[in-house]
Amino acid sequence: MKSKFIVLSALALIVAVSVSGCGLYNVNKTHSKGFINSRSIAGIKDGVSKNYILARFGKPSRKTENKWIYCGKNVKNTGYLYIFNSKKVVNRCAFFTFNNGKLVKTGFKNY
Repeated sequence: MKSKFIVLSALALIVAVSVSGCGLYNVNKTHSKGFINSRSIAGIKDGVSKNYILARFGKPSRKTENKWIYCGKNVKNTGYLYIFNSKKVVNRCAFFTFNNGKLVKTGFKNY
């Protein structure tokens, strides 16, 4: 009886370890490209220069004389048992509006 319990316990452990890498559990993968979240611009005060924004976020996706736009994508994949997969994609653009080379307004728009 005791040896049967040990064998079954060992077998259960072997099965659990062998299927743990098979995606039978929750798999979350997130990647972002050019995505600016609200925390990253929350500390930026009005009146900073264009050079400050350029140094902080790099080259904008689109640019006019008074408005710089940074667009990016945040993708989150979740899967269970390789069958139930969901993909959440958030496309967001961050706007920086300038007047005489100084920042006057920031904002976001999700698509």
